[in-house]
Amino acid sequence: MRNSNLETKIYDVYWEGPYSLDIITQDKDRDIAKEWHCLYQIYGDHPTYGRDVLLYIGKTERDIMKRLSEHYNRFSNQCDEVKVFLASFGEFTSWKEMRDRNYDPISKDNTELNAIESLLIYAHQPAYNIMSLSSNKFDNLNFRIFNTGRRKSLMPEISTQFYRDDRGFAE
Repeated sequence: MRNSNLETKIYDVYWEGPYSLDIITQDKDRDIAKEWHCLYQIYGDHPTYGRDVLLYIGKTERDIMKRLSEHYNRFSNQCDEVKVFLASFGEFTSWKEMRDRNYDPISKDNTELNAIESLLIYAHQPAYNIMSLSSNKFDNLNFRIFNTGRRKSLMPEISTQFYRDDRGFAE
């Protein structure tokens, strides 16, 4: 298997929510959308997939309120209000350390954030992430994601080793 001798990092992606899009975009006091939030997932109704399904996974290296306000027109006209979950991530070391103190979120301006978003989309196939469904930005990386907190329908653990297409490479 390609890259099997590389270290496998583990990231904890901690999800919070659900929040309405209106509440987040009007959160002037920053009680909900914090500066360290860099990932989000949006749930709502879909004509083919049903009610309260994962519609979109996204990331931002900018302010998350500004990024979600760009989605406002697309999602505010849904029949029912959409639910938004926000997340930050950090490198996982141990469950004890996670209980004893919170990790420092990793900088939003890095390739790790792009790779994490890419793996989340590739593994969960949200209905509105059409452009990102068939590509990945984690091909040369080994890492696992623990989705913790209010993860909704996301799998609790995913890895690049499982989703990477290594067919055609000699072992």
